[in-house]
Amino acid sequence: MSDDSAPTILSVSARAVLAPLPRPITTAVARIDQAPLVLVDVQTDRDVVGRSYLFGYTPAALKPMVAAVEAVGGLIEGRAVAPAARMADLSAAFRLLGRQGAMGMAMSGVEMALWDALGRIAGKPVAQLLGG
Repeated sequence: MSDDSAPTILSVSARAVLAPLPRPITTAVARIDQAPLVLVDVQTDRDVVGRSYLFGYTPAALKPMVAAVEAVGGLIEGRAVAPAARMADLSAAFRLLGRQGAMGMAMSGVEMALWDALGRIAGKPVAQLLGG
């Protein structure tokens, strides 16, 4: 697929949800009854939406994670749906911050949604696109 025919990222959006868990997760420090998730959507010019989600660990992390996903997404809108190239762009843009914490999670969530979009466009599972 040449760059001219590559699908394009129209928008990246994120929203926070608290998903009830049928079986709570119990750790040494907490009992988690709801999964704090950030849902990531990448809208393409092919009328396909790539989706992913991030586990926020605590509801307090959701708002900054949504903001981070939207900030990361704003840097790649209008570019080709090319996960490796977009991750190289984002890694360069956030070199000083690195890929840890909320920013790294945001970058990963966007990357997963880009792969999902490519798989949907190709009509193939992402594992197959990756050589599996």
